[in-house]
Formats: sequence, structure tokens, C-alpha cells
Amino acid sequence: WLHNPFQSFLRSQAGDVTYLPEHYVADVIRPLADLGIHFRGSVHVEAMPDDGADELDWVEGMIETGRCSYVKGFVASCDLTLETAEEEMERLRRASPARLRGVRWILNCVGKYRGGTTATHVGTLRHDGVDYLREPDFERGLASLEKQNLSFDLQCAPIQLVQSAAALFAKYPNLKVCIDHMGTPRAILGNDLLDDGSGINPNDIPDEDELKAWREGMTE
Repeated sequence: WLHNPFQSFLRSQAGDVTYLPEHYVADVIRPLADLGIHFRGSVHVEAMPDDGADELDWVEGMIETGRCSYVKGFVASCDLTLETAEEEMERLRRASPARLRGVRWILNCVGKYRGGTTATHVGTLRHDGVDYLREPDFERGLASLEKQNLSFDLQCAPIQLVQSAAALFAKYPNLKVCIDHMGTPRAILGNDLLDDGSGINPNDIPDEDELKAWREGMTE
């Protein structure tokens, strides 16, 4: 799927990856059915496309042909700092008038991207080192999002929850916000694997400073 023309950024970071609806059925839906769990549907969350509406068009096409009829909603990509953000939201609505629920733009930023050694996400290479949560243009886009009655998926670092996100989103009480990945507490328990790569990290010694910041941010 990374051969799609709207995925040049993700392809530049992830390489040649193919994961299609059929893989999802095999990996998720069938195993759940084997356990007696009825899978009722899913929400497609954006995957850092170059153009959010083009990504929706592509998935909508697969829904129409029955390849992923289980997709019931979309959280689409939209850079809220753009002067054309409202026009982009209208493009998203036209691409999926029945399924569009909200937007996401990955915000994890504690400085420039350092190859995954900090809480800064590779997605922020699109505005490397700029914390959108502190940018007036991003706040302008949030206000437009609230008027459009669309939700926002907030994916940021724990310290950003404390230092900027809580106060910013408090200004928009009618905006529905979903905190992605439980506030991304990436450093609290260390890496998933042991440092020498010999096995899975038991994750039993949390980083107390990170844990404190994450708790405070989630509370706020």
C-alpha cells in the first residue's frame, strides 16, 4: 500500500511495506472470531499521508468493493496550521461524507527528531523541531475544527500534555478530543526489548520522572 502516490513521506521512512485489508482480516478479525468475539467494525486512523483526502478516497474505494466493509469511520489527516485548513476539512467531508468523524496530526515533539531516541515522533519531520501545540496557526485550526463539529485525535508526548496541551484544549470545551495511545508514555517503562536485543524487556523499573509527567498530564 505504500506504493500509493499519496504516501511518499511514509514510504521514505518505512520503506516498502504492504499491509492491506486481507492482512487485517487474517491477523485480527479471524482470531477474534475463533475466540467467539464478534468484530463489529473499526475506525481507520490516518497513516501520515501526503494528502488526507486522497487517503480517504483510496480506503472508500476498498470499502465499496467489499474489501474492508468493516470500516465504519475515519479519523483523517489534516495539517491544522495551514491557511487552507478549513478548505482541507471540506475536501475530507466530500471524500467521505458518511464516515468522517475527526482528524489527527501527530504532535509528539520535544525537539528535533533524533531517530527515535527521544519522545519526538518521526511524523514531526514534516515540521521538524516545531511544537505545533505552541503555534498560533495550530490553535486557529483547532477553532475551525470545533466549528466543523469534528473531533481531534491528540497524539503528543507526556510532557506536552502538562506544558501545553491541557491549557490549549481547555479553551475549546465543545471540541471532542481523543487521547491516542494513552498519552504515549513511551519512556516510562523503557524499550520493548532488552538493550542487547536478547529478549522482551520485563518493564518493571519505570522512569519515575516520566511517570510523574504522564500522570499529571492525563489528570489535567
